[in-house]
Amino acid sequence: MSRSKTTLYSKVHRISLAESERDLLPFFEALDKLPAGRRNAALFAAIRNGQGAAQAELARTESVKTSKAIDALLDEFE
Repeated sequence: MSRSKTTLYSKVHRISLAESERDLLPFFEALDKLPAGRRNAALFAAIRNGQGAAQAELARTESVKTSKAIDALLDEFE
């Protein structure tokens, strides 16, 4: 008898890489070639290894409108 998996969370996010994220392109291209199970494992490993670095972004509390304005300002300085 096999055990059924209980899904705790399911969400689809669309990711678009800009020129500033070009270094991530090989990672995403490699993910595209993997079967679903291995792709998920690779994504979970990357997230687990990088979630500490993302804490600052997770802690930001401004609104979407404010966030877009801040991002636009920061883009002007790049």
